[in-house]
Amino acid sequence: MSVRDFLRTLSISAAVFAVAGCGVKYEKLMTDEALATADRVCGVYRLVDITWDGERVDLNNDGVASESFLEECLSGDYLGYVMKDGVVECTVGAIEYGSQSPVRVFFPFFYGDYSVSKIGTPFDTHRYTLLGLSVRYTIDSDGTLQLDYDSYQRSSSHSPESEFCDVFDISVIWDRDGNGDFIVSGRTKFLDNLTGNEVEGCETIRYHCISTKEKKKR
Repeated sequence: MSVRDFLRTLSISAAVFAVAGCGVKYEKLMTDEALATADRVCGVYRLVDITWDGERVDLNNDGVASESFLEECLSGDYLGYVMKDGVVECTVGAIEYGSQSPVRVFFPFFYGDYSVSKIGTPFDTHRYTLLGLSVRYTIDSDGTLQLDYDSYQRSSSHSPESEFCDVFDISVIWDRDGNGDFIVSGRTKFLDNLTGNEVEGCETIRYHCISTKEKKKR
């Protein structure tokens, strides 16, 4: 290598180092398989279905324990959230291409939350709320989506006089071979407005991607 070529190579290397040192992230390219998964998984997801394997409960306080658990959840006046046209959505953020840092996603999950009077009877109109289940994801070089989450989660934002139910035996699945839905399930309890009793069961929510505008441009 001539002295001129050596100095040219040295200058290019120094320039790259200087750019990286100024806070500009130098991202390695992901494999084609990983990129395909990244482009497919990120986006805006909408809650499209909820099932419940416990006894029927009246959550929306209409005097009927409907067979449709989806209807019970979405038509009620649940605590802390204002829902527009019965829509619950979340965003699965884009992964930094070439990064191994996990991306955190919060999937809304209905669970019991209510206040109880001193004589043991509920007095608040709110009986349940949404907990954002925390899930982290990474993508392997072969395109496999790796999901990491705790099997038990609870909210820490409740007042001492509130009664609320934990969510445990949590499972999160990405339907890669199907339409790419996220299927989130967990065991929890709800207060039945008809009987005033807590009912335990497994709740399963399906989230369907409605927009991929969150994809990272490259």
